[in-house]
Amino acid sequence: MTAPVELGCGKAWMLADGIFEVAYDPTARVELPHIQTMGALMDSLREGKPLRVLSNLTLTGATAEAREYGATAEHSARISAVAMYGDNVVGRLVVRIFMAIQRPTFTLRVFSNRAEARAWLGSLAPEQKGQPTAD
Repeated sequence: MTAPVELGCGKAWMLADGIFEVAYDPTARVELPHIQTMGALMDSLREGKPLRVLSNLTLTGATAEAREYGATAEHSARISAVAMYGDNVVGRLVVRIFMAIQRPTFTLRVFSNRAEARAWLGSLAPEQKGQPTAD
């Protein structure tokens, strides 16, 4: 496990099993510099291979610039799969709707808790690039 790195909207670190975890502050709004910092951190840890990403849901969302950058081929190439979790039904629904509109190039699943999300990511091969989905 690596030490947590401050992103400006939360923290991120690499878990011992190679999963990249992001813990967003509950009231933080993700802005372009935050996601760029996260991308640089991912690049420093991924050894040229895409990462499995574990992330909590944030209800305050992201700016349009951050969402656009997150959808670029450059950023998407860093990711093989994403598991998001949160106990807020509305937040999970919003993610599903948004991902149906702006389909990612990697598998994305939403879970009600961290344990389920991490277990699913752990079941994937570290470099397995899933089919685009938002289930």
